[in-house]
Amino acid sequence: SQTERIAKSFFNLKTYRSLKQALLSKVKNKSELHVFGTTTLAIEASKQFSIRGVSIDKISQSLFQNFRSAKTGIYLQAKLREAIVKGNYEHKGFLIHRLTELVATFYVFAEFNVNKLLSPKEDLRSIEIIQLLNILLDDPHAKDYHLKKESLTKEEISFILCGHTSLNKIIFYEIEYLNFLRMSLIHWLKSKGFTIEFNVPYDQTFQNSYKYWSRLYHVVTKQELAQCEIIDEPFIEAGQGVKFGLFNEGEQNIKMIADREDVEVIDFPSPNSFQQYVKHKKDERIFAIDSEDVAAIVDQSKANIYEDEFGKFVYFLQFCEHKNENIYLQYNTFVELLTSGWIHTSAISGKKSLALISDLQEYMEGIESIHDILERLNRLQELEIVSRSFDRENSKDSGRNQYKRYMLNPFRAFSFLHQERYEITIHQLVELVIQLEKVCKFLVIEEERTINVNDYFKRWQHVLNNASDNESKGSIEKLFQQSYPDNWEFSIPELLSLIFLEAESLIERDREIYPESRLQEFMLNDREIESLHITNLTFLNFPQIHHTPISEFFDYRDLKELINHLQFDNQYKRNLLLHSLWVDFAVKECFEELSTYQLFNVLAHYRGKVKFSWINHMQENNLKSVYLDILADLYCSSKITTWDAPVSIHEFNIENEEKEELTINIGLLENKIPDLYWLDHDFCAKKFYLTALIEKQPIYSSDFHQQFIFSKIGKLFSYSDAERENFRTFIYPLFPHWTDTKKGNLIDMEYKTLLTNFKNFENISYPKEMRGLQILRSVYLENRRRKARNQYRNDGNYHEKKLLEQFMEHINEYDVQAEPGSHCKMCPHLSSCLEGVYSIDSIN
Repeated sequence: SQTERIAKSFFNLKTYRSLKQALLSKVKNKSELHVFGTTTLAIEASKQFSIRGVSIDKISQSLFQNFRSAKTGIYLQAKLREAIVKGNYEHKGFLIHRLTELVATFYVFAEFNVNKLLSPKEDLRSIEIIQLLNILLDDPHAKDYHLKKESLTKEEISFILCGHTSLNKIIFYEIEYLNFLRMSLIHWLKSKGFTIEFNVPYDQTFQNSYKYWSRLYHVVTKQELAQCEIIDEPFIEAGQGVKFGLFNEGEQNIKMIADREDVEVIDFPSPNSFQQYVKHKKDERIFAIDSEDVAAIVDQSKANIYEDEFGKFVYFLQFCEHKNENIYLQYNTFVELLTSGWIHTSAISGKKSLALISDLQEYMEGIESIHDILERLNRLQELEIVSRSFDRENSKDSGRNQYKRYMLNPFRAFSFLHQERYEITIHQLVELVIQLEKVCKFLVIEEERTINVNDYFKRWQHVLNNASDNESKGSIEKLFQQSYPDNWEFSIPELLSLIFLEAESLIERDREIYPESRLQEFMLNDREIESLHITNLTFLNFPQIHHTPISEFFDYRDLKELINHLQFDNQYKRNLLLHSLWVDFAVKECFEELSTYQLFNVLAHYRGKVKFSWINHMQENNLKSVYLDILADLYCSSKITTWDAPVSIHEFNIENEEKEELTINIGLLENKIPDLYWLDHDFCAKKFYLTALIEKQPIYSSDFHQQFIFSKIGKLFSYSDAERENFRTFIYPLFPHWTDTKKGNLIDMEYKTLLTNFKNFENISYPKEMRGLQILRSVYLENRRRKARNQYRNDGNYHEKKLLEQFMEHINEYDVQAEPGSHCKMCPHLSSCLEGVYSIDSIN
């Protein structure tokens, strides 16, 4: 075909076995430029072999400045958002959530060198997508790009790339991901008069290991690698990688063939094991499939900008919506923003609110905005006033005795009414929320509104000036001192994306986990032979699958049809685009075979020790790659080493220590514990200990328990229709997270209670029905203790000595023994009790 003839006549193709040996054969030549797939590989090759090296993406950046930069991408997203918001688009929601994908498709269409396109499909959504892309094609960035492509001469390109005008030949080495954009760039360079040459790895002895290169570059050049010139001497260190290469060729009986003996296959039982391994093996270069996920395991403190104080605040701002003079958000977002470290008053920091707002999560059920949160907090303050009025009314009788305070004030059973449990008061929390609302209204732009980027960054400078000192404040201030084009006006999503883009440079990692794409770079450098370790080889991610489609909206057939309908001066330009599209398709089809080459390349050409591994439990339902079993079978006598994190145990010399007998004077508790508290001991000694001696009362923090508390208090205060109506009028509004119907049902379904029966403790009398708050719906079972219940039914403490003896039986040197059972679900200490039984544990 015409496309095949173009490919063959355009490009020279040569092969090598080892990139290092190929580069050693090169002589520095002013007229040649050596191009690599990554910037770091280009830098290493230039340093090692004294050649002029550059990455293929760097060529594009140098010639067309920031056309494909991340900042320009954000600018284009902002332009699309504005067009979608102001336009009459049927699929507005679909389009607004795919701005990144639209910009990526625009960069493909920009290679067509046209200002307007027609949709290859007749459906409305495709037509609207093309309409938006035409807006970008008419943008000054696209016009400037097309103008430069047309006007740049060979000499100008040479000067930009090399600093002189003598460049004639451009050699591309081992470009793995030769996508549509890169192939179009190469065609364009050829059209400007440069000689294009591809140098790719190949060894006819191990054809299947090099299948990716032979299949892909057959499409690129229509030449067979086996027939191309070899530019390096035959080089595989004696026996290196031969077994794996022959295995790929389908050879049998290869275990006895001489090969390297420094290969190890490792199984890490958990992410923690891998983390500890990295700490112990500081002399290894570690590469990983999905390297960012693995890096998060190794360095959890700096794994992601979102985990930094500042980054977390910016990240969760994107989930806020500013409309109708209010900030709408979910409660979890509110918690993250308030505790980020950037919200404070003159008295206290938002960080100290975490315990209280965590306990309030269920109280805040159903909130939609910060205004709703403030309304709930106002109700909570009123509830606090109710509780304090009970304390104040009974203060003369109860004094500072916590037992008496609780027995005379049932509202104290609610956890969020105990100010002493928290570092912050409800009033201080209200002030912090008001401050958060001010900051959010200042930094979160109203929906569908845009703002000048420089003006928005000045807002951040103002917020930072008022922020409390923290570790990251100094470096962040520099971030907002940068300036941007005056015509850049963004909506809030693009503004936050721009901030994150700039903030990424603030991340510093003590230990790098490298992506597998950088393997070749480290293999070039043999000045320091280290162990090379490739990890995270799993069933799901290895061999790797191509995850980057040319477009989210149009497949190869659509794009081919689109190109065929374009108007060109001649068929030749159309064929160049079709060939670039064909190459992109070939990369997608062959991509899995690249992984096989990478393993073989390391085994054949790396001179140091080589390790392969996977990390168990890193992803749910994942398994190790079958390639680990193959490598273990070929090189390790089928042995896979399991690496467990070492456990350090401090040994104490106790031989000469005298054991002291544990002495507990349980008699000190006589006549000190109200009968009400002893009820817990019928069910569990540990519950009694924690409630009566540690907390001094039951404190319920779960919504499940608090519903029982509300129902019992409501029943106590509803002894007449008039009192029930008063309770509905004054107390119902203080529990806004439940509907009035639910609150009524809770009270109606509660057991009948009487306020006429009282119990005595020292100088006070308290309702006998407080028993319901103490044990909730705990059920007495056969053959269980009942002495506390029997004592409670009658005045007097005639069972107390026996109860103390029973309690003593459950005390040991270190703790009080728990007695788990079905009653655990009614215990306020369940979440902190190791022996506790949850309801789900009882399902058989």
